[in-house]
Amino acid sequence: MFAKTGKLQSISEQNLIDCTVTCETNYLIFLKQNSNRSVPCAAGGGGCSGGWITDGYDYVKNNSGIDTTAAYPYVGVTGSSCAYKATGSAGTVSGFAYTKTGDEVALMNAVATRGPVS
Repeated sequence: MFAKTGKLQSISEQNLIDCTVTCETNYLIFLKQNSNRSVPCAAGGGGCSGGWITDGYDYVKNNSGIDTTAAYPYVGVTGSSCAYKATGSAGTVSGFAYTKTGDEVALMNAVATRGPVS
């Protein structure tokens, strides 16, 4: 989305917390309204215990999007039902990569050629 518009979107943390569940038998379960989908994953999301950024990216990629904060506001409660709606999507993730720790040139190149860095 940033590459297309030049604007950063505020994404919904609540969407991630509500719509992901930790790995069970090596699968991350995505709760999406009335249906469940499974996709392979390496570890649990652990959103309320600090979480893993890569699991968040995997969720957004496999879910084909994540809602904006305006469309899916933060309520600070775990255990809510997943209420993701594609019409409120802030964008998608097509992939992600790591840069070498402490390498400012690599970080500069990532920002210049890939977009936002976290």
